[in-house]
Amino acid sequence: IDTVRDPLIVLNEDLTVVSASPSFYQVFKVEKGDTINKHIYDLGNHQWDIPKLRTLLKKILPNENVFNDFEVKHSFPNIGKRTMLLNARQIYRKNNQGKLILLAIEDVTERKETEDKLKIWANRDELTGCLNFRSIMGVLENEIVRSKRYKKEFAMVMMDIDHFKKINDDYGHQVGNDALVFFADVLKKSVRSIDVIG
Repeated sequence: IDTVRDPLIVLNEDLTVVSASPSFYQVFKVEKGDTINKHIYDLGNHQWDIPKLRTLLKKILPNENVFNDFEVKHSFPNIGKRTMLLNARQIYRKNNQGKLILLAIEDVTERKETEDKLKIWANRDELTGCLNFRSIMGVLENEIVRSKRYKKEFAMVMMDIDHFKKINDDYGHQVGNDALVFFADVLKKSVRSIDVIG
């Protein structure tokens, strides 16, 4: 247990903590004295009383010896909002001494945040946050289909920034980028919530 990199908790059948890995204490900012022999839902002033964790330990795991990558999102008072993958195993003891539950916790918060950002930026311009060319063309195709089906018109406006090349040439690309961001922000504040800017 001491060599496991990810947080790991060993539980009795009654869900009291038998032991935990050093990384569990480090990641979740809890003390050993406040963990061992405590019920898992009581840990950290009841911050581990998580509905999805209860679902895993009380409903799913009793019917399955092994359960992998059970995603849980929870906001902890001392470390903030975390996304975790729970991996649980039932280990049966010899001589009918009951069983232990190994609960391994992989903190994937940063990975999930990166994935979410990549999904956003796959469809948006990184500088302005507006839809990129591919996405705006997809919106346009959908609007054309809807327009024909429901016999309703829609409007598309194309705008240009006068003398933009001169701004870039005279003041540099950073000022040009600042001008684009400013222009995009003005547009966002000027249109309705149902309008799309690309």
